[in-house]
Amino acid sequence: MKPYDGTTDPEEHVAWYRERMEVIPIPTHSKEAYLCKGFDSTLIGSALKWMLNVSPYSITSFAHLINLFNNQFSCSWTFEKIFSDLYRVVQDPHKSLRIFVNKFGREALSIPNIDMEPAVEAFKIGLKKDSPFYEDHVMTPCRRLDEFRSRALRFIRFKEDKEIQRNPPSVIFAMQDLKDKARWPRKGEKSTAWKEKSKWCAYHEDFGHVTEDCIALRKEISYLLGKGYLKEILGRRK
Repeated sequence: MKPYDGTTDPEEHVAWYRERMEVIPIPTHSKEAYLCKGFDSTLIGSALKWMLNVSPYSITSFAHLINLFNNQFSCSWTFEKIFSDLYRVVQDPHKSLRIFVNKFGREALSIPNIDMEPAVEAFKIGLKKDSPFYEDHVMTPCRRLDEFRSRALRFIRFKEDKEIQRNPPSVIFAMQDLKDKARWPRKGEKSTAWKEKSKWCAYHEDFGHVTEDCIALRKEISYLLGKGYLKEILGRRK
């Protein structure tokens, strides 16, 4: 059994510790002291930190120690995910489809032996009912979660592309705030005489095409979104 870190059932850990100590020949008059002294060697992380902060000479017996231990961690341990947990994942009406898809994906991965058909139904139930993506799924239902995710990503990219076209300067300003986290194109040394001077790209800081049509900018935005940046500016519009 692994050392206890405060995220699993504390009573199971105590039972394992008692069973382990039973095979060690300990004199009866020293048993309580051995049980108390050896218990911290089975703890790590927050559980060990708690143990080290217990006031010296405050423990009267092993039963007293275990009672304190169970009271401390009985409500903090992580329960195993079950399928019904997926129905609690719903899309916030003020947050983007990307956030919902990522959250649902994390929950689905944490459930062992997931049943695909009801998982797809849970995904559908969690969607905003007035969204274009929900309407698309009703007209053309998905059969698998990976199909659902792929189609959702197409909708996400389309919406983000519309946001870029609607207000590209705000995206550029947000990227500038990221400093070295954003990647900017190198300045070209070739002649710009042939480029159309009526079209300016704020990302390249050069003529030739407008910011709204910049393919390199869209690729960089997708990269930054994957890293967790720009979500506020691209997901805040209602």
